[in-house]
Amino acid sequence: MSKLMLETVTIVQIARLGDLVQIWPLILRLRDQINGHNAKLVIQNNLLEMGEILVGSENVFTIDLNQISRSIESGPVPHQWSTAR
Repeated sequence: MSKLMLETVTIVQIARLGDLVQIWPLILRLRDQINGHNAKLVIQNNLLEMGEILVGSENVFTIDLNQISRSIESGPVPHQWSTAR
């Protein structure tokens, strides 16, 4: 199988643990094809340990969806989250 000619692949997985487990084979194949060190993963903060297993701790970035949800429910979306300019 040929290697991908990419510098970095970022996977954004905003889902539950079961969804992350289901895409595990895809992440492993991608990681192997780009020599492992340039696969980045963005996941919910409660899945940090799973992400570290998949791509290594230096390649995992977390977001707190509960905090984002609370902010949205409490009023207008903050300017920095708005897509309108």
